[in-house]
Amino acid sequence: MIKVFKTGRHSHRTPLSYPALWPLFEGKIELVDRPSLADIYVLAHVLDIQDAPFEVIEDWRARKRPVVLLSEEPFWDTIWGGRPLDPVIYVETDWGPLPVHQINHCTSDIYKFQHIPITY
Repeated sequence: MIKVFKTGRHSHRTPLSYPALWPLFEGKIELVDRPSLADIYVLAHVLDIQDAPFEVIEDWRARKRPVVLLSEEPFWDTIWGGRPLDPVIYVETDWGPLPVHQINHCTSDIYKFQHIPITY
């Protein structure tokens, strides 16, 4: 199971924030409440990375867990990151640059699907 720390003002705009999608992640992803418990840190917007909490930066420096930009929206993926075709971008934070794995419609097949998941 992948332990994910999700943070940022826009954290509600990541696929991991939608209850209708959780059946797809069940048994595969667990949300944790502290960076030190995470296998990866997930942020939904480049602005959230720029404003990342010091605890994320500090834990990243100590453990080098992947920082992931996982947005739901192709428009924001293209506009805000500035380099939508790059799988890794470097985002400036108050504590220095941070390497970020950019998972979007250009860098991954994660958004290709056979059908729209429906849950009732």
